[in-house]
This record gives sequence, structure tokens and C-alpha cells, in this order.
Amino acid sequence: MLRGKHLDKDDCKSTEKLLAGPLKDNVVFYQPLGKDQDLIIVLQTECMRKDLQDHGSNIVFFDATHCVNQYSFPLFTLLVRDDHGHGVPVAYIITSSETQETLTLALQRLRPLFPKPPRCFMVDKDMSEINALNDVFPESDVLLCWYHVLQAVVRWLMKSDSGVSGPQNSSIRKEIIDYFKKMKACPMKADFDRVAKKFLKEFSHYKELCNYFQRYWEPISHRWADYGRCYNHGNSETNNLIERFFHRLKYQFLSGIRNRRLDDLLDVLLCKTETYFQVIKHLQSAGRMANCVAMKLEETFNKATRMMEKGWIDHITRESLDIYVYNVPSEQDSSLSYRTCPAECFCSCPVGLKGEECKHLVLLDILKDKDDAFPELALQLEAHARAVQDKGHFSVCSEVKMEIDVESLCGRGTYHTDLETYSCTCCTFSYHGICPCLILAQQLFGMTINEKNLLFCESI
Repeated sequence: MLRGKHLDKDDCKSTEKLLAGPLKDNVVFYQPLGKDQDLIIVLQTECMRKDLQDHGSNIVFFDATHCVNQYSFPLFTLLVRDDHGHGVPVAYIITSSETQETLTLALQRLRPLFPKPPRCFMVDKDMSEINALNDVFPESDVLLCWYHVLQAVVRWLMKSDSGVSGPQNSSIRKEIIDYFKKMKACPMKADFDRVAKKFLKEFSHYKELCNYFQRYWEPISHRWADYGRCYNHGNSETNNLIERFFHRLKYQFLSGIRNRRLDDLLDVLLCKTETYFQVIKHLQSAGRMANCVAMKLEETFNKATRMMEKGWIDHITRESLDIYVYNVPSEQDSSLSYRTCPAECFCSCPVGLKGEECKHLVLLDILKDKDDAFPELALQLEAHARAVQDKGHFSVCSEVKMEIDVESLCGRGTYHTDLETYSCTCCTFSYHGICPCLILAQQLFGMTINEKNLLFCESI
């Protein structure tokens, strides 16, 4: 905003006039700064609301930045990944403090604008953010940015009270970091526990290190290790998307000027930044920007097609008659086969164990049009639900709320299914919006397939 366009010489009055006037349609919540209350401004444009609805079901990135106004008020941003893999802001929160109570109030006002709670949020290790998200979105996981996890561990190891600081312990620190990387890569909780136990034994003579790990990282391992994110989370392990947005905001949109007036910041966020992302969308729709997401999907599809053309269908075997679990031979090692189950979106290959759709799952999807041994996914989901019920791999948590827990038949863990909110924590639901768990829940509570489910079954 040019200085001549300020609505008042006083920044506070100018900001209030903006929020009540030209920008009022973009204000979700405004609480003026007072003696007994913090300043809270929650902003979202119509375009941002649509982006949240279109791309906010799997993962939402959440973080704060500073030095964007003369009062050092933090700017919290919620951001999603679009179809091209680019980070797009979907809401802004400006507050005069970073307390859990203030963030909770802001997120409570924002929650009704979510079409449904996202599968997960990605944050740095900020307990105010984590606790506020847990309060407002109890259905969603809160994952930790892996970059910030490593950064925090490295910084602690460099401290003198860690017991491993100094140049003489550089090799020990590297071993410790390597162990953290091994624990991060664990696809199952049992794997993590095994590596963690080995880690504590290996470094048992470093008491400070063991206490640090057991106090700060082991209790929240589900937030940073792979076993806690085996579902569709956009293949995202860090908050780099939102960090790139903050960099662009500061050095492109704010021209590197730290001490902006608050009304200037509002104008930049809702006008200048909004215009930029609209231009990006036009370039994407015109095919003038590379679509990295589509390119990756195409690469996986091409790999699966190559396997089909090489006659892989003749080498795939079905594990049992009651569920559709297949053994798909590896391309690189003829003596190795991967256990693959489309109904659970599970594959024991390195990619599949991370909860991603690997080439083996895509291959089985292609083959459903080629051979009766590979039926439509809807049929496989029904068969899987029957098998879960027959084997007793479920328990009813609440008949009133229509909630059940379902034990994976592939050993991945236990999923929580809520029929009232129509959600499930399994990998299949995160990709397809339906799963064997929900089908089983419908049968247990005597519900018929609703129109949403019927449309899904027709589409697949």
C-alpha cells in the first residue's frame, strides 16, 4: 500500500477502517487489542477458501513467521499443496501473542470454514501450535517437520551439557544422527521400538543423551517417524513449502522491509499476494508451468505399464481366497516378492511402506481390466470388510457415536473408524474416501450405503 493510500495516519485506526471497510469480506474474525485480550485477526479470501476445500483434505501446513510488521506480531499461515505441487496459502492469522489460548481461539473461528478436518497438519516443534491444533482438530494428526527435528537434535548435541559436544565427538554425533534417520524410516511401530531399544543400548553410557531422547523424542515418535504417517500426506516430510512462501512474502512482496505498518501488511497479504497466486493458476491452467505431481504419477504409471508389458501378470500370485492380497515379484531381484493389498493401499516395497501408491499397486489397478483374477476395487473392499469381520479383527468403541477400531490384516496397525463423521485413519480412506473399515462399520450399525458411497463404487 502506498503511503498516500493509508486510511489514517494512525496505523491502528487505519487497520480498523480497512477491516471494517475494503477488506471486510475477507475477515473471518477480528478481536482488537485491549488490556485483557490479545489482538487476533483471521483472514481468508474467497479464492483461499476454495483452495482449502479443493486441496485441504490430506495435509495442511501451519507455521509462523516474524519481522513482517513494526510491532513484531507473528504472522501464522495455513497453506496447502495444489495439484501442481505448489504451496498455496489458505488462511492468515495475525496475533499479538503466540500463546496456546490465543491460537486456539483463532483456529476455532477458522474451523467452520474447513469442509472437513484434514488428515494431518505439518508443523515445527512448537508446543503452542501443536496443543492448539489438538484442541480444535482432535481428529487430525499433527506431524513434525523432519528438517526441524534434525535441526533441534543437532543443536542440542552441540551443547556442552549433551555430553557429546566438541570436535573430538564429531564421529559420535554423526552416529547419533544416523540412528535418528533409521528411526525416522521405520514403517511400523514395532520397527521403531526395536531401533530405539538398540539406540539406547548403544549409547547407554551417555546418560544425558538417553534422557534427552526418552523425554523429548520417543514419546512423540508418531509425529516424526514414518510409521505415524503411512497414509496420503502429499509425500511431504518438511515444512519447506511454507518456508518458501515466507521467503517470497518477505523479499518479494514486502521488498525486504521488516518494519511495515500493519495496514501495509494486510494490503500485501490480501491484494498483492492474492494477485500473484491468481497469475500462477492461470499459467498452470494454460499448461505453461510444469506439473510435478502429474509427472510423478505418470512416471509411476509408466513403470507399472512396463511391468505389465514384460508379462508380470503371469508371475503374480494371490495369497489367499478370502482376501485380495497378492505377491508381486520385484523387478530388480527375482527372488524377492512384495506383499500387495489394494484394499488397504498396502505394499511391502520401500515406497509402499511409506503409505504411497507404488508401481505395484498401480500395476494391480491396471490389470483389473485385463484379467478376472484382479477384480474392481469395490469388490476387493467388500471382501476385505467380510474378512475383517470373520477374523474378528475389530472392536466397537462406541455404539452411540458409531465408532470402531479395525486391525489391519497386513500388519500395518489399528485404524479408528468414525461412521458419524464418515472418516477413517487408514491409508485407503486417505486416497479413496472409502475403505473396508467404513464398509464394515456400516454393516455393523445397520446402515445402508449412502449416495456418497454409491457414487464412489460406480466411479471405481
